[in-house]
Amino acid sequence: MEVKEIVGYKRESFKKKDLKDIRNQGNVPGVLYGGKIHENFVIPYFLLQDIVYTNKKYLLKFNLDGEIHDCILKDIQFHPVSDIILHIDLLEVDNKKKIVESLNIEKQGIPIGVKNGGLLLQKKKKIVIRGFANSIPSVINIDISNLDGGDTFRVNNLPVIEGCEYLDNSKDQIFSLKAPRTSSN
Repeated sequence: MEVKEIVGYKRESFKKKDLKDIRNQGNVPGVLYGGKIHENFVIPYFLLQDIVYTNKKYLLKFNLDGEIHDCILKDIQFHPVSDIILHIDLLEVDNKKKIVESLNIEKQGIPIGVKNGGLLLQKKKKIVIRGFANSIPSVINIDISNLDGGDTFRVNNLPVIEGCEYLDNSKDQIFSLKAPRTSSN
């Protein structure tokens, strides 16, 4: 995964009024768990925008009051109307333990079949992978430029990533290409 550095500050207060004040000041409350400590924190909203509003997953170097923690963004809670981030969960990772992560699929190229009038169907938008945090990619890139009418790209066609394994069924379709209809005259 690509690495991003972010900074947070420990928080002591858990009253509803204090959480509202935190959010009004442009910060997001969160919790760090999974490692040696379980810590509540606040983080400036603008630091989260590049991490949350993207299709990539990141390994975060989280500086919490001077202590660096390797972690991943595990959960986000959004406001139901305004879509503002209300709360985040960070999971501290250990490069000696494997984690399970759901990665977005990014297609590369234009299939031959589409150039000839076919229709590309994407059956899966995400792939579940297990591996060490430093081995897992930020996104799964798939070159679909060789797909022609009637071809399918399945999970078992994905490239091997050293130290990782795909958890989806190997026969699941990711892309399929429907051949163009031909007129019979």
